[in-house]
Amino acid sequence: MSIHLHPDVEAEAQRRMTAQMFKNAPFTWGVHLANAALLAWANVSQAVPQRLALAWWGLVAVLATGRYALARRFAAANPDAGAAMVWRRRYVVATAFVSAAWGTGAVLFVWNGTGEARMFTGLVLAGMIAGAVPILAAVPAALWVFVTLAGLPMAAAILLRAQSHLPWAYGLMCLIFMGYLLAGAKYLHGMLGIATRLGLRQARLAQNLEQALDQRKELEEAMRRERDFAEGLIDTAQAIVIVLDAEGRILRFNRFAEELSGYAQSEVQNADWFAIFPLEAERNEARARFQEAVAGGRSTANTSEILARDGRTILVEWHDKPLRDAGGAVIGLLALGQDVTEREKLAESQRLLSAAVEQSVASIVITDTHADIQFVNAGFTRSTGYTPTEAIGQNPRILKSGHTPQKTFEDMWAALDQGLPWEGELVNRKKNGEEYWELARISPIVDTSGRTTHYLAVKEDITQRKAMEAELQRLATTDPLTGVANRRRFLQEMDLELARHKRFHKPAAFLLLDLDHFKQVNDAHGHAVGDLALKHLAELARVRLRRLDLFGRLGGEEFGVLLPGTDQAGAMALAEYFRSQVAHTPVQSGAGPIILTVSIGLTAFDPGDAAPDAILARADAALYRAKEGGRNRVVSNPA
Repeated sequence: MSIHLHPDVEAEAQRRMTAQMFKNAPFTWGVHLANAALLAWANVSQAVPQRLALAWWGLVAVLATGRYALARRFAAANPDAGAAMVWRRRYVVATAFVSAAWGTGAVLFVWNGTGEARMFTGLVLAGMIAGAVPILAAVPAALWVFVTLAGLPMAAAILLRAQSHLPWAYGLMCLIFMGYLLAGAKYLHGMLGIATRLGLRQARLAQNLEQALDQRKELEEAMRRERDFAEGLIDTAQAIVIVLDAEGRILRFNRFAEELSGYAQSEVQNADWFAIFPLEAERNEARARFQEAVAGGRSTANTSEILARDGRTILVEWHDKPLRDAGGAVIGLLALGQDVTEREKLAESQRLLSAAVEQSVASIVITDTHADIQFVNAGFTRSTGYTPTEAIGQNPRILKSGHTPQKTFEDMWAALDQGLPWEGELVNRKKNGEEYWELARISPIVDTSGRTTHYLAVKEDITQRKAMEAELQRLATTDPLTGVANRRRFLQEMDLELARHKRFHKPAAFLLLDLDHFKQVNDAHGHAVGDLALKHLAELARVRLRRLDLFGRLGGEEFGVLLPGTDQAGAMALAEYFRSQVAHTPVQSGAGPIILTVSIGLTAFDPGDAAPDAILARADAALYRAKEGGRNRVVSNPA
């Protein structure tokens, strides 16, 4: 029987057999000392010199003790397999010395002893050899050395000293016995080697089995942890996780799916998915899609609605992956779903918002905090003529006309810098250079932390409205026939000038004019010529008066002139000049030139005047005197 082991195991087997041999050293040491002493004593009693026997026993004792000391050193060193072979050779050498000492003593005692002494010496040596067989069988070389150096010299000496058949037979028997012992020792060594190797192999197998069991436990524990981890991930995932078998029956239904649908795992376990969750009108389509995915063995994606227990419809975005067995056959489907109901609602809201923004008649602009344009809608393009490509990245200054008061921009940024909305009117310029009015409402856009990230401007073209307002203002403050200020506006300006006069003590004067004999003009030439005369007077005032002076029609053929910054003397000079211009500039009519004259009443503003009525009253009195004095003249009525 042969056992083939790994070289490391074979070396370990040899080390163990060597250790076993060294382990028996104390016993063999005692046996050698005791047997050597007995043999020496017996031979001394048979006439062998005492000193010779004692010297031989001392030699055996020294060599046996040396070998015993070698065994003690081996035990202390506890060498590995490689070093143990060196110690084995040392033991064989030590055994050789001990064996040689025994062989020397055997020859000495057989050669010099009596027949009985030879018999006793042979028996002792034969017993020693027989006893050494189980001890030295682990190392055959040591046994061979003992037999060769101790047993053979003894047998040879017995044969050489034999003088009859019995000693010859005894010597031959010793040789045969030693040969038999050597053969048995060889067999015993083989069996010992087999036993040692089997033990090592069993130990190795046991170790490997223990390791395998430990690894299996670790693997099972790792698999359990992975399974628990996977189960934990599935149950804590904020997504629907469903496992269906190849027939569409529910095998796994995670906690998120339970919370979302209202169904518990125990309720739907092994139930047909398609009989519960898809909308009734979509069940056949959903089942066909599932069967196609299983048959094709490929991952798919779709978006469909499912029914919750309470009847709610939930829009789910699905990603399906086939599950396969070890042979690669599809055995089911892993479905991962995300509730996109709110996302789709938000997307729809965003689509509506985007459409509303794009289709809005208002001009909508979004800028960053540096006022660089990030977005414009179609209304912006219609209002300004700039396309999105031309506008985005630009500053709204591309629309600046220069006619919007700087204070307007200062107020706007003061509000926006405080995170407040602002509303105001701007005069802007289109791409083609045309100016237009805008009503702008600008609001900061803030993030979740309250930090302003953008500005939103919603602007409305109010050019037509401003034109209408201007026209209404003109109609409310202008005489429709002559185009000069009407009585209402004139009195308002007069009131303002009186306030400035009182506050800043600057001079101001007022002229009250009346066309002389205007009724005769109407009666003689008609109202059309009368209207022409009134317009003629207003035109003369526009041409001859100063830009800061205000000329207004107070009623009928009565007009007023407001002279800011003018004292009594200056007003008199201006009034005379204008009266003269009227008298020397006839009205050109279809009936020929018509000469007009005016009578003028003049008065200066006084800080004691409570209201324009006081000034009007003084001027009216002066005008009355001018008319009484013959008309076409200026009369002053100082305050």
